[in-house]
Amino acid sequence: RYHMTIAVCLLPVISLLVGLWAVALGTRLKVIDYPGHLHKTHDRPTPLVGGFAIALPLLVFCGLTLWQSPESRLYAALTVAVSGAFLMGFFDDRRHLPSLFRLLYGAALSLTAIAILPAFIVPNFDFTFLPAPLWLAPFAVAFSVLVTVGMMNAINMADGMNGLASGLCLIWALFLLFYAPPEIFSLVVLLAVCLFVTLVFNLRGKLFLGDSGTCATGLTIALLTVYTYNMTEGRLYADAVVAWFIVPVIDCLRLMAVRALERRSPTSPDTDHLHHRLQRLLPRRWVVPAIWAMVAIPGAVAMAVPPWTLPAVLAVTGLYTVVLVLSSDRLAAKRKTYPFDRPATLAE
Repeated sequence: RYHMTIAVCLLPVISLLVGLWAVALGTRLKVIDYPGHLHKTHDRPTPLVGGFAIALPLLVFCGLTLWQSPESRLYAALTVAVSGAFLMGFFDDRRHLPSLFRLLYGAALSLTAIAILPAFIVPNFDFTFLPAPLWLAPFAVAFSVLVTVGMMNAINMADGMNGLASGLCLIWALFLLFYAPPEIFSLVVLLAVCLFVTLVFNLRGKLFLGDSGTCATGLTIALLTVYTYNMTEGRLYADAVVAWFIVPVIDCLRLMAVRALERRSPTSPDTDHLHHRLQRLLPRRWVVPAIWAMVAIPGAVAMAVPPWTLPAVLAVTGLYTVVLVLSSDRLAAKRKTYPFDRPATLAE
């Protein structure tokens, strides 16, 4: 596996070059995000090329490994899924594809990956607090598609401030390193390094992930998590995975439900995300680290002390609920103004 080590060392250079040439690349490909809309409060046109910094190294690695590894079906499935998600996101960055098409296309990508490699199916829920796993058959395939497509949308909705989504994805990649089986360990290392490089440029406002980045990264993390869960022989419990993803997932579900009740598209933009709510309660510079902590702490607890996973999930869910209540419009009206409201200059 020397070629894997060499690839992991060299391929992050692609991420670095994308970051350094982000403006030129975004201009050439016509993927520049311009400020001016209600939910686009950044202060200058910014290239949506973070997906190139993450997906391209992964695809090159998968291509190199595809022909030299006994896990060829695994890497074939990942190649199809990551490239498909990246291309969908890229065209969405340019032309804003209909939300229904995005959902159906994402489901098709997930089904294709499952058809190539059934190890991407979630067969059961193995919780630490239950004596035996809960088997999902005959709903396993449908649930697996729902998980992967849902993860893509959850990360896309979380991508609202510099460093937020890229930082969350880096946290999840680091979590996966503790459990990843040997056949994907190098890929997860590469993913983490590319995410770190992208995060540095993203935090400085030099580039945004764009839909190409959120879709490709979201689908990659979802598939790798399912594969790792299936291959770790009980070392990674279902409630640990819940602890990793609970915050962005419940925020995504809440937003979609509220929009549906208001007869809007479930994927329509607004300013009601968790990071918007936290900006009403905290200084802006603390918002992204606060959300990172809400994801990292229960995830780390679940890994370090498995019996405490359920209390950690309940605690962070309760904290999320408290944030929603304290940042509600009714309480805001009583305060007249939010204590830390100020013009946003770095939001994506």
